[in-house]
Amino acid sequence: MSKVASLIGTALLLTPLVVGEAGEVSITTPRIETFPRDGKGYQCIDWHQRAGDFVAFTLDPVRKGDYLPLMWWDDTT
Repeated sequence: MSKVASLIGTALLLTPLVVGEAGEVSITTPRIETFPRDGKGYQCIDWHQRAGDFVAFTLDPVRKGDYLPLMWWDDTT
């Protein structure tokens, strides 16, 4: 038996199994069980707003600052 298979077998033997009300089996992991269940402190990121802010920042040709503006109109032709 290879070392990998041996390690996987040992991990499965040491991982506690929980049988739910409907008879389904779930594997519990001690580290995951320490996570908060209520989601306290969770903030959902509004990716639509964040992308819009990024585009507005990067495509603003009149913005002033170090290394700004990030875009310019090429009038060489």
